[in-house]
Amino acid sequence: MIKEKYINAISFVLISTALFFCFIIYFYNKFTPETLVTPDYVNKIFNKDEVLQINIDISEENFTSLIENAIEEKYVVANITINDTTINNVGIRAKGNSSLQQVASNDDTDRFSFKINFSEYISDQNLYGLEKLVLNNTLGDTTYMKESLSYDLMEFLGVNTPAYAFANIKINNSDWGLYLAVETLEEDFLERYYGKDYGNLYKPESDEKVGNKANNPPNNLSNNRRDNNGLKSPYNEDNNGLKSPYNEDNNNFNPQNNIDNENRSQNFSNNTYKNNSPPRDNTNNNFNFPNKTSNNKETSLIYIDDNTSSYSKIFDSIVTKGLTELDKNNYIKMVKSLDTGKNMDKYLDIDEILRYFAANTFLVNLDSYAGSMKHNYYLYEENGVFQILPWDFNLSFGTFQMNDSSKVINFPIDTPVTDTMENSPLISSILNVNEYKNLYHSYLDHIVNNYINSGYFKNKINYLNDLIYEYVKNDKTAFYSLDEYNLGVENLIIFGEDRAKSIYLQLNNMQPSTEYGTLETRLNIQSLGSINNMDNKKDNLNKNNEYNPKDFNPNNKNNNMPNQNGFSNNKINIKLLISFSFYILILFLSLIYIKFYKTKKFKI
Repeated sequence: MIKEKYINAISFVLISTALFFCFIIYFYNKFTPETLVTPDYVNKIFNKDEVLQINIDISEENFTSLIENAIEEKYVVANITINDTTINNVGIRAKGNSSLQQVASNDDTDRFSFKINFSEYISDQNLYGLEKLVLNNTLGDTTYMKESLSYDLMEFLGVNTPAYAFANIKINNSDWGLYLAVETLEEDFLERYYGKDYGNLYKPESDEKVGNKANNPPNNLSNNRRDNNGLKSPYNEDNNGLKSPYNEDNNNFNPQNNIDNENRSQNFSNNTYKNNSPPRDNTNNNFNFPNKTSNNKETSLIYIDDNTSSYSKIFDSIVTKGLTELDKNNYIKMVKSLDTGKNMDKYLDIDEILRYFAANTFLVNLDSYAGSMKHNYYLYEENGVFQILPWDFNLSFGTFQMNDSSKVINFPIDTPVTDTMENSPLISSILNVNEYKNLYHSYLDHIVNNYINSGYFKNKINYLNDLIYEYVKNDKTAFYSLDEYNLGVENLIIFGEDRAKSIYLQLNNMQPSTEYGTLETRLNIQSLGSINNMDNKKDNLNKNNEYNPKDFNPNNKNNNMPNQNGFSNNKINIKLLISFSFYILILFLSLIYIKFYKTKKFKI
């Protein structure tokens, strides 16, 4: 029998051992990046190599309500079949800002964008784990491709991007049109990229709206039914071997390794951009755009003061739940760092933000933070550090507020806003640090060399054309003619080539980078579509089958973490749970042993 004088020492060792391993398991689980698993819906719904087939089964009463009350964005019930899988009692409503108003104000079309909520009427109902998606109507895009290509470029640079795929829509089994299906930036997206314990997501929106509702509806909507006159696709080559450069396995491009993480902040008083913005395009676009300079300090991410009440618009834009005072103070610290230029790397994911702006600048996407409206972007915050996330690109490729092809191509890379740089601190403050500007330039250079000059961009367009051409040709509710589509696709290729030339010249000091340059271009910007009326010309497209993209493995934090996780599918978490349970059992048995020994109920 163990002597009583040893029992306390034995008990202490057993309990200490159990507690030690419990703490090890806890802290390992807490500070080890979560292993994320791609959810089923990414491949089953958003397969980019196929056109999604969607049928919306809806009663006449509900469809009439959906159309007549579109501006109110109220859900009605419908049954949705996606690739032969039917989900009943789903919520569907119209969505959008300017696009919603334009369609609602025009008697010749009902081609709204839609938002689908699988769980609107049945709690937790989903399709392969997806609860919501949007169906974008491609208004303002003769090519149907601008949004898809924009997300493709964001992915190429390693920016967390919603899943997307082309979708052929039918309503009550009748052809409706070709849309782009996009994952919403809500819970599913956040879990996919950041895990179950995700942070805060904001969707800032300014008070400025693109007007024209019920007044002077744009003429480009008036001819939404068309006869394609038997025109055939100008593309006949086979592009089935198309690859994406951002999916290759390599580590050749990682400019962030050259950043010195010490002493990076500079005083904002030296900011050369603060009162020096390039002249902007003041072309009359025949549409009621807001003033070119934003008056929305909050959505511009401008520091006001230290009072949380001064940022109510931002805090009201929260998408996630449970905003705390700490969260609000984290936001204020972030915008204050932009104002002073100090400690920006403490509150901002500088590398991610520069990747986003490099892509956005190449695309001349001004219907975003880079424009005067300061919208169509998300802010993600976790542990006090902020990222910017992409959204809504149907007016990218220079088709928002710009009618001058030369200015689109020569858009300056170092003052990449149509608002003032002073009103755009998220980019101006960061570019004021030479080290960060060099990193930003390296991403632009990477786009030029490995996305455009490699042939990838051109072949991607050709591949998408092969994928969607027949759907475009037979689109019953199309906003544009097939001739306009063909001309637009040709000019997408021209945009890529000439924009790459301009950026190359700007990077090498052969064209100005803070004001518009003088590079000549063949681009017809009107042919790409906009929210204005266009007068396009028919032309033929040529196809080039060459493809030689260079590899790129983006330097995402947490080792390219983005992909969702469910706890039951996480092997590491299951092992941790088993281990934790084992050591809890040791602790429990130790306590039982002590209790029974003390009461003399058993002996060893």
